[in-house]
Amino acid sequence: MCVVELDRPWLETPFLFQGFTISSSADIDAVRKYCQYVFIDPDRSQKTPQPNKPAPESKGGLFKLFQRSAAPEPSVPVEQERKQACELYPKQSALVRNFMDEIRLGRAIDVKILEQGVDDTVESILRNPNAMLWLAQMRQKTAALEQHAMNTCILAIAFGRYLGLPKEELKKLGLCALVHDFGMVKVPDAIVRKAGTLTEAEKQEMQKHTEYGRDLLMTVKDLYFGAVDVAHTHHEWFNGKGYPRGLDSSQLSPFTRIISVVDAYDDMMTEHSYAPARTAYEALKAIHEGRGSQFDEGLTRYFVEMIGVFPVGSLVELNTGEIAIVISTDRQQPMRPKLIRVRDYRRQSCREEIIELSALDSDKIKIVRILRNGDYGLDAVALHNRALNAELP
Repeated sequence: MCVVELDRPWLETPFLFQGFTISSSADIDAVRKYCQYVFIDPDRSQKTPQPNKPAPESKGGLFKLFQRSAAPEPSVPVEQERKQACELYPKQSALVRNFMDEIRLGRAIDVKILEQGVDDTVESILRNPNAMLWLAQMRQKTAALEQHAMNTCILAIAFGRYLGLPKEELKKLGLCALVHDFGMVKVPDAIVRKAGTLTEAEKQEMQKHTEYGRDLLMTVKDLYFGAVDVAHTHHEWFNGKGYPRGLDSSQLSPFTRIISVVDAYDDMMTEHSYAPARTAYEALKAIHEGRGSQFDEGLTRYFVEMIGVFPVGSLVELNTGEIAIVISTDRQQPMRPKLIRVRDYRRQSCREEIIELSALDSDKIKIVRILRNGDYGLDAVALHNRALNAELP
């Protein structure tokens, strides 16, 4: 049966996308936990029971993506890890910016320095991924390229951790993500920052960043070979309709499949001169809609599952009128994340305070919606900075 409406708001459930098909008793049990009844569309429902399709199989490669082990639980609280993460993130961003400047000047890159930075990021994310994921939400227009590189690195490592990849594979994956867009430094700045639609010639030049990246990274001594492949293929589509070579799923490495998803997600969450930033929900919905065509279907499902209903770093409004930032999530209670309150019920400055929704009566305080930057005149980056610098109990 195709479910098209629930007996309660969608955001009060863990079902991220409005409209889904019930195809097993397990699906019924999942819906029963949240709803007394649902509305279905008989025209879109299957007339006869169909056997459940197995998850798509991995084509091999470095690891089996669809037979993952469970992600480990964080070893330290997010409040403890945020101090290390706050020191690491700007240091890594500056490192990426310096390397991009070196590339522009035609100088050699010391890959060992990059690798050490990725190793430090992996260690932080293994301790608790929520701290770095929170920092990845602090988006500055003036640092677009290095910020996107760092955010993609964080998302890729966090996603790899969720898939259960071993530490050494996470380091390789993080390095691939960090340098995947280095070819953009060879694209004219007038095209990169152009407001409005690109001409066909400009679009073709923009797409050449995958080839520029391949060529640049091939000259880097001792660089992990997979990084060259990812730089060249991260805009290829699962159905063979991407660029630059129109490769299909059988020709895409596991790291390319992962980074294609996280690259697109972070790009949609970023404000561009030609398009406003999307909310996490809108970005996840677009990723979900691209499953099986642009993106690996199995990975898409796991990525949506990892990010969750209220992604870490989201600015949210509570039913009390207060404004808070999501700082960690609980897979067992996706609707009840841990928050930092940053505005009172009048939306005025207040003492920052941690709110554990999972420990409260669910009818007393709950999230009613995710806010965009600028809602109620709020500056999300300023609020994030204030929360990060707050002395919390």
